[in-house]
Amino acid sequence: MPVNALSVVSELAASQHNVFTRRQAASRGITRKQLHRLIESGVIVAIESGGLVVLPEQGRPSWHQRVIGAVLDHPGTVASHTTAARLDGVDGFEVIDDIELSVLRPRVVRIPGVTVHRVTQLDACGIVRWGPVRCTNRARTLCDLGASTEPLMVERALDDAVRRGASVRWIRSTADRLHGPGRPGTRHPLAALGRLERGGRVRDSWFEKLVELCLDDPTIGHFERQYELRDDRGRHVARFDLAVPEVKLGIEAHSREHHFGAENEASDEHRDNAAGVEAWDVMYLGYESVQSPSAVRDLVVARVRARRRLIGGSAS
Repeated sequence: MPVNALSVVSELAASQHNVFTRRQAASRGITRKQLHRLIESGVIVAIESGGLVVLPEQGRPSWHQRVIGAVLDHPGTVASHTTAARLDGVDGFEVIDDIELSVLRPRVVRIPGVTVHRVTQLDACGIVRWGPVRCTNRARTLCDLGASTEPLMVERALDDAVRRGASVRWIRSTADRLHGPGRPGTRHPLAALGRLERGGRVRDSWFEKLVELCLDDPTIGHFERQYELRDDRGRHVARFDLAVPEVKLGIEAHSREHHFGAENEASDEHRDNAAGVEAWDVMYLGYESVQSPSAVRDLVVARVRARRRLIGGSAS
């Protein structure tokens, strides 16, 4: 009885984001000639990084399909580094279109359009499944990121992981286990972990870090993040994303996610009024503001100088 090739490969691909491999098709009795006919008809498209996709949207495979095709077509590889971060939904990595995989040494794998890292450790405890493919887990991904992205992005990924419930102890033990000669990438995650452990508190959002970078100016003076304002009796009054205590200035990273909506606006208003009773001033910096760090610095410097004059401090 002749095999309905399209029906078979469609069933194969249904649970794999419409992706399958020639090896999988052969195991179901599909011949090369049948596959060639489907490709010729445009129903199936070959993915450069490996695998095939059934009826790709807009005529070409998506990033996710290219990742799946590469991993499935090259057994032993796992999605890793920035690719694992994007699959995991890590903050800031959703725009990275590169594909990075890892394979255990001494094996050598070359895949068009893909960076393949040859690693000395690829323990089962560091691997999870993302749909049909294997992928490094959150802690292992953090430890790998230092080899393929800048330190600030490693710090951003660490903040995101902790905000989503990852244990700092788990990440630390993974980093310590992987760190050693030939593993320069773990230096940045370890440094970011050290800063987090010393600070004792993860930022509510990466936007706060962007604001901190904008405020890296000695003219502004000492500022603190997640500053808790208390009254003379030690009672909680308000908490600010950032603060310049010397001049009683609170700074809020005013992102749409955390500060828009009736409930959030009412909470902000209550906090600002309570802070005003304590002679504190509050300023807001929106996301667009931090796109020009120099402009933000100038704005905050002007506000700090005004506050110094107002409370009788020495003008600078």
